[in-house]
Amino acid sequence: MPSNEEIWQKITVYLQEHMSPESFDLWIKPVVPVSLSEDTFTIQVPNKFFSEWLDDHQKENIEKILLETTGQKTFLRYSYLQNLDSILKKAQLESEPVE
Repeated sequence: MPSNEEIWQKITVYLQEHMSPESFDLWIKPVVPVSLSEDTFTIQVPNKFFSEWLDDHQKENIEKILLETTGQKTFLRYSYLQNLDSILKKAQLESEPVE
């Protein structure tokens, strides 16, 4: 079984060939491979916005490469470097007027 880094390298090579350099640098470069379990490949993304963009634009391509690389249907899972919900909640609390 290839390592997380080897799998991610194959995915990034494919994506780099099929995306504009600007989109690749913005959306793919910050992603870090985390782990591969039986049928799940976990990647770390900066925040939930990144995972939503990947789901909308590259998930099918990534899962296709995962299938080719691992030989089995492998699902993409995300871990977040920043939890936007807590950041937004904190920002909202800080912006509320104090009486």
